[in-house]
Order: sequence, then structure tokens, then C-alpha cells
Amino acid sequence: MGAPGGGLEARTVASIGPGVEVTLPAATAGAAAARPAQRYVIRRELARGGMGKISVADDLLLRRTVALKELLVDNAGLAARFQRELDLTARLQHPSIVCIHDGGVWPNGNPFYVMKLVIGEPLDRVMARATTHAERFALLPRVLDVADAIAYAHEQGVIHRDLKPSNILAGRFGETVVIDWGIAKDLLAAELEPDAAASDRVYGATLDGSVMGTPAYMPPEQALGEAVDERADVYAIGAVLYQVLAGAPPYAGTGDVELLAAVVSQPPAPLAARAPGLPPELVAIVDKAMARDLDHRYRTASELAADLRRFLGGQLVGAHSYSTRQLLARWLKRHKTAAIVAAIAMLVVAAVSAVSVARIVDAQHVASDQRELAIRQRDKAEDLVSFMLDDLRPRLERVGKLDVLDDVTNKARGYFDQADGIDTVKNVVRQADIHIEVGDVQLAQGHPNAAIPEACAALSLAWWSSIVDPGGTDWRPDVTAGRVQLARAMQIAGRNLAALDEFRAALAAARDVVRVNPTPDAQRDANQIRRAVAELLVHAGRYDEAIAEVRAAIAASERLAADHPSAMTRRDVAAGQSYLGTMLANHGDGRGALVAFRASLAILDQLAASDPGDMNAQTDLQVVHGDIAETLGDVGDRSAGLADARAALAIATKLAEREPNNQLWQSRLAAAHELVGIAIGDHDPKRACAELRAALAICEALVASHPDNADALRGLSVSQDRLARGLLEADDLRGALGVYRDELVIRQRLAARDPNDASLQELEAETYLNLANVQAGLHDVRGASRSYRSALALIEPLVARDPSNGDLQLELATAREGVGDELAAEGDHSGAHALFAAALPVFTAHAHDADTRDVVVELRGKLRATQR
Repeated sequence: MGAPGGGLEARTVASIGPGVEVTLPAATAGAAAARPAQRYVIRRELARGGMGKISVADDLLLRRTVALKELLVDNAGLAARFQRELDLTARLQHPSIVCIHDGGVWPNGNPFYVMKLVIGEPLDRVMARATTHAERFALLPRVLDVADAIAYAHEQGVIHRDLKPSNILAGRFGETVVIDWGIAKDLLAAELEPDAAASDRVYGATLDGSVMGTPAYMPPEQALGEAVDERADVYAIGAVLYQVLAGAPPYAGTGDVELLAAVVSQPPAPLAARAPGLPPELVAIVDKAMARDLDHRYRTASELAADLRRFLGGQLVGAHSYSTRQLLARWLKRHKTAAIVAAIAMLVVAAVSAVSVARIVDAQHVASDQRELAIRQRDKAEDLVSFMLDDLRPRLERVGKLDVLDDVTNKARGYFDQADGIDTVKNVVRQADIHIEVGDVQLAQGHPNAAIPEACAALSLAWWSSIVDPGGTDWRPDVTAGRVQLARAMQIAGRNLAALDEFRAALAAARDVVRVNPTPDAQRDANQIRRAVAELLVHAGRYDEAIAEVRAAIAASERLAADHPSAMTRRDVAAGQSYLGTMLANHGDGRGALVAFRASLAILDQLAASDPGDMNAQTDLQVVHGDIAETLGDVGDRSAGLADARAALAIATKLAEREPNNQLWQSRLAAAHELVGIAIGDHDPKRACAELRAALAICEALVASHPDNADALRGLSVSQDRLARGLLEADDLRGALGVYRDELVIRQRLAARDPNDASLQELEAETYLNLANVQAGLHDVRGASRSYRSALALIEPLVARDPSNGDLQLELATAREGVGDELAAEGDHSGAHALFAAALPVFTAHAHDADTRDVVVELRGKLRATQR
């Protein structure tokens, strides 16, 4: 935004990019201009108050629709408050907080700022249409988004002080955005100046002196005009949640004075009475958030968000006090029939003998004749369930047929859910094991949303066991396993940040298991979780932390392998080296990555040779061969990787033929086809494209059968990208254009699923840039311009979030150059010159190869050509 008081007439660099100061003088005829009156065209009014209004406007420079808020009252105090609002909101960079694009002063002196336009409606309107419990429960994730956003703001030292449904926008595409930070308080700065406070009263911005906010949603201390802290926002979130569930705000009255009196004098009507039938845990969350005593309220919005997240995940809620009877009633049911015991017994026998789903189904019919025998032999049936989990499952997993247990595990779960009487801790732990088993089968089949409730059920049973037997050891591994399963399901579903939190919780639980019972298996579990944490740290852009974490995991695995040599411990070392290689390759250290990959390959070759029937070893071997081939291509020696690519394809083909329904092996087969295509691309482009199309067909089939699987979607987008590049190498620009357009659709779907994952937004921006380059090559100037501008809009906030990311800086410079080319073609030489000037330093700093040096030379020529 422009300097305070200076407006956009002197400087308008915010919408070009952070950290770059460029002067944009008035535009030439018909072009987007730097002056706000020329750059922004107001289309229609959205809202108006006593001091200002919000409008929908067109940003002519970047060709996008925005929301524009402007102050209409000529008052120094209100102008200062408006500037504070702008400063505070712009500093809060969170997906659920309105994003500021620009700011300045109109020619008449009135200040304004420009925001992202959220396509949606205020939450109060959405609430009004929700009349049933189911419809109201569907709004709970919206409240959770608000709590997460406010928790972030509190970490930045800002409290909102006016949270209410009308200040929360429910976006059409699932986003939830908190707006109107007009009376927000900066806890790190001084209080309002006296003249500003006085102007607030004059123009109705406050109710009475320093009482600021909306009475129906403010806590008693705020209504009394006392100093408030983060807990005032916690109360307001609770009040919003109250209205979501009750269908009406906590307090009602004919005026502000009446509402203030009610807030100060008495608590609202109990939520349980206003909305009978609500889960007691949810009522407890609201009651704690709206506690009149500050000491009884959630201390932070993070605590409130955590409890609400636990409720939504089916976990125990901290605000609610559970009796032993409630804990039992929550998860244990009384026995209805024992006939299912025989089914388990016969199904397991069939699975062991034939490892075949068809034989399992046949065994169910035989089991009906053995009902009486099974009823008398409950203990033997439970022993068979233990055999299924502890012995049969590892054998089936080893040959890639874990899905055989699908029917068996569901039958076993039904048996324990309907067991007679109150089970012992042993049986509750076994029931948790069954839930984990069912969840693992669901994950193996690519159904993360079905696995999440299984993980939550297992965790709740384990926590019940911890209450009954706090010193026990049997339930502790289930806490780890449940957390891991929940994290993996979230990761597959594309919720990487939530998955990282769950993996960290799983690591803490695994270390607790090692502390109590330091077996090799427990230590292996902890090391594997550390690698998973490292993987998600990479997704979060925290590469140094990730590399340190995975190196520590490798060292721990090597120590364990030395103390307890076995195929499993050696495989862990190989897995760690393989993942280290992946991280180094992604970080640009191709040579270091090859060293790590080959260290992994040496171990895996020995393991595969010693046990050719171990499909897990074969899978790992195939992956590392592929990693070596890909890394050799990255360092400029693609043909040298052909042998490894073909080795990977041979293994992947055998695995996929062995189990065609195994999603993992199908995705590995697609990746192997891609690697062969890339390796032969230099000397046989036509055959390379055939391999890449074979990979794409597999990826499309995986997405068609698993549309909710984020990994499948990401794999499809990567396959599309590689085919498009192959087509470009074969000089088929139109073919590449069509593939890039398909890729853009997939990457937009991915980015919409997890707005907090910057890597997904970066992928979308990358596709726009690639699309623009192809369109330019086909002389589609307008299409290329639209794509460059779309890329620019995506990359700017990413660079603001991570200004040290060199790749993002280069992408931003590329987009600026593309938009500059269009402005120059339209005759706007000053606007083009500013964008070229902003791009040149980035390209110059990264001119490590001939291609980039050529870009620098070309850009300097463009600067001279547009110089005025």
C-alpha cells in the first residue's frame, strides 16, 4: 500500500509485489493506470455505514474484481482509525482473514483500501436457512475456521473485539473469512488516541465511551467498558457458535442499551434449553467459551479450536466432564447376537488357507451351521481374532493382499461392538485394534474419509483404557497407531497441516511407548513417524527442519539395526536414506541425493535377493530405481537413468499384474512409465509421449475410482505436466496446450481442498505460467496475458509469505515480464517499464545459466524500449 497519507498517486507498488518500490505514473489512453481513480472502477455498492461503504470494483491494472472499502467522512480521528484498521488487517496473513491487496487516498483526500472479493454471503444469512440440527452441525467447520483465524490473530498480538455472524463471510467454495477489523486492538501498541476515541463517539462507532463492539456477542467485561484481552474474542466465538446451534443470538432486545444491560446482568438462556437434543460435549464447549468468569473461560482461541476439532473428529472433548458410565456408553454396546463369532472363525480359516475373498464369502455360509459351537467357544474366537491381527495381517500385507481382510475386520468389529456386558481393558484394547485394522484396510483401498472415524474410535477406546488402567502398557500402542492412521488419512485427503499436527502427536505417543517398553518394534515405530513428520515439514516449506529430522531418524535406525539386526531394521535404514535422497533432490542437491539413493539401493538389493516373495521389498526397490532415474535426469543426464527407469518399470509391471486393484502399485506403475518416457525423450520423442500417455491413462483411472484421494489428484497433475512437457519437446504445441488446460482444472481442485497449503497454490501458478508460455508460442496474445495475470495474482501473496523462496521469486518475475509485455503491446510503456524494472533484479540474481542470462539481456532491451 502507499505510504501513510501519501496515497497511490506517489507510489502504487503493493499490487506489483512486496519489497519492490516502483513508481507508476498515469497510464496512457485506454490502459490500466497507476492513479486510483483510473485504476479502480466501482461497479456496485455492497454495504454502507455511517462512516463509509464497501463496493465491488474492477482493478484495471491486474484485471480482477475486488472489494473496495472507503471512508466517506472527513474527520482526522476516523481517518487515523481507518489507517489502523488497514495496517492491522494487512499484517494478518491467514486464509480465513480478509486479504488486503492495496490502499491509498482518492484525489478528494478520502482514504480507501482494496481487499480480496469473497464470493459468498455473511454467516448470519446462512444461519437463517439452517433449521435442523443436521443443517446447523454442517456449519460447525465454519466456526472452527473462525477460531483458527482468531487464534492466529492473537499470536500476532491482535484482538478483533467485534466478532459476529455478519462479520464472517461464508464463501461459495468452502472458504470462511473474518472481516471488519475496524475496532481491532493491537496489544503490542498504544491505546486509541483521545481524539480518535472522541471521533468514534461522535460518529456512532462506539456505544458509550469505550464500550466498542456488538452487545449481543460481547462478554460482560467488554460491555462494562473494562480493558479486554484475547478472552473477549473467545467469548464472541462461543456466542457465534451459540447462534449456529440455537438458531438465535444469545441475547435479544430492542436496542443497544437494553442488550448491554442484559449482558451485564445475567447469562443468556442455557443453550441446552434453547436447543434440546444437542450433544452434551458441544453444549460444554459453548458454556466454557461464554463463561462469565474469565478464569473459567478458554484461555485462548487455540484451546477452543482444539476442543471443537476434537468434537468434530469424534474424540473426547476437554470442556466436558465424562463419567465412567458415559465413557462406556459412548463406545461399548450390549450384546445382540453371538452368531457373528462363528463367521469370524470360519472367515479367518478361509483367509489363511486361500487368501481369497471368494473363499471368505463361502465360509460365511458354512459358519451358519456352526452357530451353537461358536457361542460356546468365545475365547477361541477371540484367539482367532488375535491371530488375524498379529499373524495373518503381516503375511497378507507382505504379499499385497491386505484388502482380503476387509470383510473379516468389519465382522470382527461388529462382534466387539455387540459384546455382552462391560468389557475388560483387554477386550477394549482388542476392539481398538479392530478399528485400526479396518482403517488400514480403508487407507489401502484409497478411502481416507472412511478411515478417519475408525482412527477416532480407536483413540477414544484407548483413552478410555488409559483412564481405567493408567499404568498399563496394552493401550499405549493404540494411541500411537490411531494418531498415525488419522494423520495418514488427513494427508491422503490433502489436509497436510492438520496431518503434521497429528503426526507430531503420534510421535509423542510413540516416545511414551518406548519409555515404558523400549522394544525394537516400538523404536521402529518412532523412527518411521519421524520420517513422516519430516515429509510434512517439507510440504510446509521448512526444509532445514525436515532434513535435520530425517537425518536424526536415519541415525536412530542405524543404531537399532546394529543392536537388533533384521530385515525390518535394515529396511528402515534404507527407507530413511531413500527419503533423505528425495529431500536433497527437491532441494537442488542432485549429487547428494544420488549418494543417499544408492546407499538405500544397496540395502534393498540384498533384502530382495534374500526374500524374492516380499512384495514390500520389491516395492521399495522399484521406488529407489525410479528415484535414481529421475535424479539423473534432474542433473542433466537423462539417458544415464534409462537402465534404472526400465528396472523400475519391470518391477512395477509385475506388482500391478499381481494385484490390479492395489492403488499404490498402480500409481507406481504410472510413475515408472513416466520415467522411461523422460529418459528416452531426447532421442525418441514419439515413443516417449506414448509412455507418458500410458502413465496418464493409469492416473486418470485412479482418480475416477478414488475421486476424494488427494494423492491420486496430485499424481494425475504431475502426469499431465510431464506429458505436456514431452509434447513440447515433440513440437506439438497444441497438444501441450490441451494437456495444460486439463492440468489446471486438477490443480485448482487441489488448491481449493486445502487453502492453507502454499505448495498447492504454487503448483496452480506454475501451470498458469506454462499455459501462458504455450499460448504465447501459438501467438494467442490475449490468452497468454490472462494466464500471466492469473499467475501473478496467485504468486504475489506466496512471495509475501515466503520472500526468501528463490523459485517463487523467479515465477513472480516471469509473470511480471509477461504482463509487462502485454502492457507494452497496448501502448502503456510506463506500466510495462515498472514491471520490467521489478523483474530484472530477480533474473539478474538468478542468472546462473545461459537461458536466464539471455532473459536478463532481453529484459534490459525491453527497459530501454519502454523508457520515457
